[in-house]
Amino acid sequence: MGPGANCTIAAIVLWFVAGVLSLRTNPPEPEPITTQTHDVTYTKTTGEDGAAVVSEKVVKGTPVPVGQQAAKEEVEQAV
Repeated sequence: MGPGANCTIAAIVLWFVAGVLSLRTNPPEPEPITTQTHDVTYTKTTGEDGAAVVSEKVVKGTPVPVGQQAAKEEVEQAV
């Protein structure tokens, strides 16, 4: 047997080991799908020269997993 045959045997063994190890590992957990609400406040002020200035204030909410949000809404409707 030449060096090419030895490399082929080593490649087959490594390929088999990689296949066995891939079956033993767990797939990664996907991140939960979330929704997030924001409270937006617009304020319009008029300056001395008559120019209107609109300012925006955004208050970010916290991300809520979709399944938990539906359960929370059902509880709120029941109450």
